[in-house]
This record gives sequence, C-alpha cells and structure tokens, in this order.
Amino acid sequence: DFFSANRRVHRQIVFRMNWLVTGSTIAMLFIIALGVLMGWPRLRNNLSGWHKGVAWFALPLVILSAVTGLFLVFGINPAGAPPARGERQQPLPVVEALRIVGAARDPAALVSIGPRGGRQMARFNEGGEMRSYAIGREGLTPLPRNWPRLIHEGNWMGAVSSLVNVVTCLAILALLGTGMTIWARRELRLRRRRAALPGAREGARVQAGVIVD
Repeated sequence: DFFSANRRVHRQIVFRMNWLVTGSTIAMLFIIALGVLMGWPRLRNNLSGWHKGVAWFALPLVILSAVTGLFLVFGINPAGAPPARGERQQPLPVVEALRIVGAARDPAALVSIGPRGGRQMARFNEGGEMRSYAIGREGLTPLPRNWPRLIHEGNWMGAVSSLVNVVTCLAILALLGTGMTIWARRELRLRRRRAALPGAREGARVQAGVIVD
C-alpha cells in the first residue's frame, strides 16, 4: 500500500492531475535547454557553483529520466509495439496464468502478473533486468524490451541501475534545493535594496536643500 500510494503520487500527484506531471516534465526539459544555452559554467566553491556543477555533470541522467517518463506517458517504445494478439479475447484467469507460468519457468523469478493491453503479462527478474512475457495457453511469449520503462524505473541491470536512479534523484533534489535557495537570496537582496532606496533618496534631497511635499 505504501509503495502503491507513492506510485500514484509520482504519476498524478493528487486528484488525477496527470496533466500537471506531464506539463511540469516538459517545462523542466525546456528549463534544461535554457541552462545549456547559457554556456559552460564557471565552477566555484559556493552555492551557485555547486548548482551549476551538479546541473552539468548530472545533465545526461536528468534528461534521460524526464524523456523516458514522457515516453511512458505517450506510449512510445523505440523497440516497437508488442506482437498482435490475434482475435480479441478476455485475459486468462490468474489461476490459469499462474499454472502456465509455473510449468514454463521457475516461479522464484516471477515479479508480477497482471492484465496489460488485453492480455495477461508476467514480469521476471532475469539477472537484474525485468523482462516481460505475454501469457497464452500455448505458453510464454517474450515481449519487446520497453527500454523507456526499464531506464525510468531502474530495472535494466539490478543494483547498478538502481544506483543510477538514486544518483539521478539526489541530483534533482540538489538542483531544486540550491536553485530555490539562490532565488530566495536574490529576492531578499532586491527587497532590501528597494526598501532602502526611498530613504536614500530622501536623505539626498534634504542635503541638497530640496523640500518635497
């Protein structure tokens, strides 16, 4: 339940706001493009320098995470669509699907079984990669690798791919935190200057002997 709730928040925040997640992802890619167009940064040991350093060195991972997420939303799979099912029929009952899976493969490697695209689909852990198979009465049929899903979920090479996702998440959090801190500091400085500006002008006018109504 905990992971399912987090998955729903990740995909739609609350109240089925999928459009907001998709729109913010597209906006993030636009902001990344603007950052790249700003040119190679000068790296310094300060908050701004760390923000720019994380942005540039983690750039491929952040872009890959956002692009693969959009691929999942729009159903894009460069490996191609799964093979046609033939005549339309109801997915196999779960009990029958489990019997077929148990006869064909070691159930210890089974991760999940569920209906996808009008058929029962099974996912197996094969050396750290989550491979998908269509379950039919004739047995298991391997489906084309969905690389956007494998990369986005970190399921393409076991602990290595999971570590890549952890680094990507930490980089995005670091960019968000440092970026908001830089913006807040800049806004605070601007407000202080604006607040001090009228007093400075009034003092200059008094010194010049100018009386203002």
